[in-house]
Amino acid sequence: MDRRWSGVAALLLAVFAAVLVPQALRPGMDGRAVAAPLPAPPAVGTCMVLGPRIATPVDCARPHDGEVFTTWDADDPRRPVNRHSLACTDELAASRGDPPQLHGWQLTVFNVSTRLIRAPRDQRLGDGAWAACVLRPADRSRYEGTAVGLPADAVERPGAFGDCASGSLYFRLPCTDRHTVERLGTASGTLPRASAASLGDNGLPADLDAALTASCHDLAGDLTRSGDPTRGGRLTPAVVRSSMVPAISPSPDLVAWSVDCVVDSGELELTDSVVGLGDRALPTG
Repeated sequence: MDRRWSGVAALLLAVFAAVLVPQALRPGMDGRAVAAPLPAPPAVGTCMVLGPRIATPVDCARPHDGEVFTTWDADDPRRPVNRHSLACTDELAASRGDPPQLHGWQLTVFNVSTRLIRAPRDQRLGDGAWAACVLRPADRSRYEGTAVGLPADAVERPGAFGDCASGSLYFRLPCTDRHTVERLGTASGTLPRASAASLGDNGLPADLDAALTASCHDLAGDLTRSGDPTRGGRLTPAVVRSSMVPAISPSPDLVAWSVDCVVDSGELELTDSVVGLGDRALPTG
């Protein structure tokens, strides 16, 4: 009889050991299934090729569509869950501040847009999924290199973020396409309507046109990082009527004007931005 009870006791002790010892060694494990943590978002600065429904990380030296500049973890209650959310636009505005000004011109050398991306479906649990904002050129062209972290007036940015055209400024091109004009800045204001009869081709009186032309030349010199922004006469800094900013008068007694400062290469086609070019040769090949 004692031997039988001692066998039962030994069996019960083995069962208790099998249950309790692992718990003691791994506290917090109660035997229930525990969901694996959801994947983290890509790091800020990760370069992405964007498809209709998926974003693929790539080396920033390869052509890509944009770079991650803001992220939210899957359990962050502030994360945007609607792909039409304006969260990325708000984050960009908060990080860049007011449009930069130089020599009285509002700069147009770093033109960006955003896109919200979310975790792939196989990395989601219901609405639980990381979210991230991607910075990309305004015209959504692909580029090589990086732009995240650069200030809004940065000149050392990939040329795809520039504002170029071939002939008419109404047809925008990334500055990595062949072009003959690059827009550097824009300016606008109002004049008394009584002076409208004496306005020149740009819709400006001669003295204002001359002052803006001089400041446009200075702007071109600073942005191209060159003591001679004409490059020996091959480029022409010029003031032209704005094709992007409408001239809207706040009063019937005033005439509104809006102009752009551009660098025009005439018949010479360029293949990259002249902003930040310095002493390097003009990009023509």
